[in-house]
Amino acid sequence: VDFRKAEFYAIDSSFKLPKNIMLITLDQIASTAASQTLLIRLGHQYGEGEDGTLSKAVDIDFKDVLPAYEIQSITERTLSGNQDLIEREKKRLRWKEAAADTADGVRKDSIRDGKITIHPMEIRTFHVIVGI
Repeated sequence: VDFRKAEFYAIDSSFKLPKNIMLITLDQIASTAASQTLLIRLGHQYGEGEDGTLSKAVDIDFKDVLPAYEIQSITERTLSGNQDLIEREKKRLRWKEAAADTADGVRKDSIRDGKITIHPMEIRTFHVIVGI
């Protein structure tokens, strides 16, 4: 088995993320004849109130991030990327005080037609399956 990784380019070099968003991880974690699974981790670089403009939540459209690919599915993962976030939230121990941004274990700002919102100081991890 050859464990060396061939070069992999997914993002068009002309694409620029907003100044307050950092691409932390972009890795091809699986590949078939018809699709590739990408691990994408994005992080907001500012805290709330730290800057008048850059501290605001940012909307990201994966169609803009990966314009050369047909996105087949996007699944949010835990920070480490090893578990589906929604399934993990359903199994999680619940305290009497519910988190403000969740209801029944599902985030209010989940994935909407390939678009996500990243809030100040937040890091979000995704498995994105794209067609080849």
